Amino acid sequence: MNRRIRIFATIALAIVASQAVAQVISIAPVEDEPGAQTSLTISLSDAGTNITALQFNLSLPNGITLDKENITKEAAASEHDLAVRTLEGGDYLFVLYNMDKKLITQGTLLRLPITLPSMEGKLTGKLTGFCTANTDAMSKKCADALYSITVKKSKPSSIRTIVDKNATSAPIFNLSGQHLTKPQRGINIIKGKKVIVK
Repeated sequence: MNRRIRIFATIALAIVASQAVAQVISIAPVEDEPGAQTSLTISLSDAGTNITALQFNLSLPNGITLDKENITKEAAASEHDLAVRTLEGGDYLFVLYNMDKKLITQGTLLRLPITLPSMEGKLTGKLTGFCTANTDAMSKKCADALYSITVKKSKPSSIRTIVDKNATSAPIFNLSGQHLTKPQRGINIIKGKKVIVK
């Protein structure tokens, strides 16, 4: 009887443990104009309570460049060291770690500055090899993540300035000879001619 209880307890603990370490890493979709400088935002949800380090590989779509020197660590990983290495084939390996076993929390991990290509289109990239390590140095492999980047010219949303093609840069005067910044109602003198403004 005790053996059965131990088996059921072990199975129950395994189920609870597998649910507790279900991390989700994601990259927010990006939409911007051709050639724009923007960033990929990488976030972690359901981080559990014991995650001290993580790593992943990132593939960027063709034509997108990463500015490795200006990557920023955000609140969820602010106390962690970051190592970035370029792999064969152009992918990048990212490792976040802390030798004092500080915890990585749920939220935004990194902002990766990128430059978009000059051609319009919808691009997709992939984050693979996502693994975490906890305070007991136990590692867990997690699911990969896809992300999208849309490169397109934006449509104007408003009229910023109105230019009157008939406007003149010639000085404007009233009948008393006073200089005016713009024509006023009545008789104005523009380019030496009398002009009636109603």
